[in-house]
Amino acid sequence: MVPEDFAALFETGAFELRFDVAGSPSLDAAQKAMITGALGNRMTDDGVLVLQAWAETGAGPRFRGDVLAALAYGANWRLARSDGGYADLFAEPSPVVHFWSLAIEEQFYLAFPLVFAGAMALLGGARRRGAAIALFGAAALASFAVAWVSASRYGNDGLTYYGTHTRAGELLVGVVLAYAVLSPQARRAATSPAGEAAVRYGTPVAFVALRLRPPSSTVIEPSWT
Repeated sequence: MVPEDFAALFETGAFELRFDVAGSPSLDAAQKAMITGALGNRMTDDGVLVLQAWAETGAGPRFRGDVLAALAYGANWRLARSDGGYADLFAEPSPVVHFWSLAIEEQFYLAFPLVFAGAMALLGGARRRGAAIALFGAAALASFAVAWVSASRYGNDGLTYYGTHTRAGELLVGVVLAYAVLSPQARRAATSPAGEAAVRYGTPVAFVALRLRPPSSTVIEPSWT
């Protein structure tokens, strides 16, 4: 792997990567000799391969449009219409590239109160809570279905990844959970002895379980061409 491969992983700034070739247990003597012979000028005296890369920010042709789209809460739609995938965005990094998720949130904050008010006006009666859960739950499932169909037909990039309609389900699940948590049944369960014990001891038990979980080790081996 060469510095250009790593440059796609970072948005801004310079960085340095070091691989201990001489001390690597996964490389045999022949591989170490090949790497040393091919990239000896990038290695230190003790056999450490040093890779350096940097990226410029704000100089690309898309910079002004990216900033305007971010200010208008439309960064996700601008990225949805661009060619290439998520990793391609770092070829010409923008300081506002990650505003796409904030744009979806802001669109939701602007539109949902109106949708909610309209739904509450239409869903009158004693069963309004259940009808609202069904309505927003169905909307979330519809969003997930649209995302699945779009990913099956067009892949996971572009409109599938950045579209508000394919991401709305993630926010609507929160709406459904809010209704469920505030329901009389959930309140009675939370105030019961078992519910109080779960609230009191659940968090520390979960924390201890996470701490005791064996760490996962992932070894990234460089590919040399």
